[in-house]
Amino acid sequence: YYLNFDLALASSTTLAASQAMGIDGGSGNDYIANNGALHVEADATSIGNGATLAVEGVKGIKGAGVAFVESKLDTRAESWAHGIAGGNGDDTIYNSGNLEAIADAFANSFSLDIPIQGSVKGIGVNIAFADTSTITAANATGITGDDGGDSLFNSATGAESLKAHA
Repeated sequence: YYLNFDLALASSTTLAASQAMGIDGGSGNDYIANNGALHVEADATSIGNGATLAVEGVKGIKGAGVAFVESKLDTRAESWAHGIAGGNGDDTIYNSGNLEAIADAFANSFSLDIPIQGSVKGIGVNIAFADTSTITAANATGITGDDGGDSLFNSATGAESLKAHA
């Protein structure tokens, strides 16, 4: 009589991040004036696939056989689109142009865990665990002052378009 133990472990992290900025003031006190049209678009796509397999070939043994498989899969997609950003500091921003900011994020996860065990004269145990997380985040802003004391003025006469899809 004997004990046979098979173990298969897998861990994977997949991240896709994109950021698009029309006008960025950066750090410090900024004066930004825009009178032109801005189109800003950011796309992030992340696909994570994982598979674990444990094959226990203990045909006809007397005793116990255990097959254990576990996978951990973390898939993330993050996307940010900003038309005008003042950044840190005290900023003054004037805008009279049309702004369009589009942020798209897509993530997909698939995990497959398979324990296979031959015939055992006694006890045979198969255990499979899958821990899968899928996170998407999308953020679209037209004008932001960020940190500091900011003055924002927008006199655009056309349609503003802000779209975030996650």
